[in-house]
Amino acid sequence: MVNDIITGVFKRINEVFEDECGIYTEHATQSLKEPYFYITCLNSVDRPMSGKRHLRVNVFSVKYFPKSKTEPNAECNTVSDNLFLALEYITVKGALVQGTNMNSKFVDGALEFMVEYSLFVQAVLENEPMETLTLTNSVKRGGESNGKT
Repeated sequence: MVNDIITGVFKRINEVFEDECGIYTEHATQSLKEPYFYITCLNSVDRPMSGKRHLRVNVFSVKYFPKSKTEPNAECNTVSDNLFLALEYITVKGALVQGTNMNSKFVDGALEFMVEYSLFVQAVLENEPMETLTLTNSVKRGGESNGKT
């Protein structure tokens, strides 16, 4: 499910920023060219609900590394405003999912944008067949001798 949400965030950022920036979901070993986004899931919590339903709360970080060396704050502020609108709703497996608890901050020369996506999932329990029990029953009639004297 987390990978599906990352795909939804990736697609939405790509739509809004129209291929102007690189978007990464894994650490890259080579040097990256700014501007670019880095998407990661920081935390997932599973909350059992009634029946087989579970609420999964997933906290994501979307980091933006600006291109501007002279006005990185202004660039990050603009990107932050766009992310608040862009990530309010994403599509996950054909369904719209709302982002909540969104916030952003400027840390170490980059924008860090946080958003939560909560989804209900259905627990699938495997049905293991019961073992077969064979029962042999014998009846001893009263008064019969067992052959010993």
